Amino acid sequence: MREPIDDWRPSANQACLLMPLIPQIEINSPLVPHPAFGHPLPKGEGIGTTRMPIHRMFLKGPWEVRPLDRDEPSLRVTLPASWQTIFEGSSCGRAEFRRKFNQPTNLEFHEHVWIVFQGVRGAAWVDFNGQRLGGIDIDVETAEFEITPHLALHNELVVQLTFWIGMPHDQPGGLWGPVALEIRS
Repeated sequence: MREPIDDWRPSANQACLLMPLIPQIEINSPLVPHPAFGHPLPKGEGIGTTRMPIHRMFLKGPWEVRPLDRDEPSLRVTLPASWQTIFEGSSCGRAEFRRKFNQPTNLEFHEHVWIVFQGVRGAAWVDFNGQRLGGIDIDVETAEFEITPHLALHNELVVQLTFWIGMPHDQPGGLWGPVALEIRS
């Protein structure tokens, strides 16, 4: 008969297998989250509390970008990319950014899906599967929209963006930061 082991510690291989089962502990996390990453924590939560991680999928590409103010063909681009990079030599205009993607799999009933823009310069309208989600004001560089009720098997995100010379031309314009899907509990 074996004696019980009081001080059991997992081997390196066992620890790797156990990691997904151990919730993340946030230590030294900021108490005021960035607006693009969610809402303030409920009272009583903060440093040292357990929270489920956010699952993030970046919508890098391919994006179809079509100028709306001139007769030019659509471009296929990978984001993030500034207006100045996509439209070389152009410092203003209107364009439609279009990205298709499939519904995230294995969603549970308590999970919600958001589209998060982490770097926008310009004014924009955001549509998802033919539904207007809302606008992004020119003074805002980050925005998020919940898309859970509009999700389908095959989805299409359309951003109509206006960028003009009156904005600081030494700073990137357009969708210059990452665009991502976030799955939140």
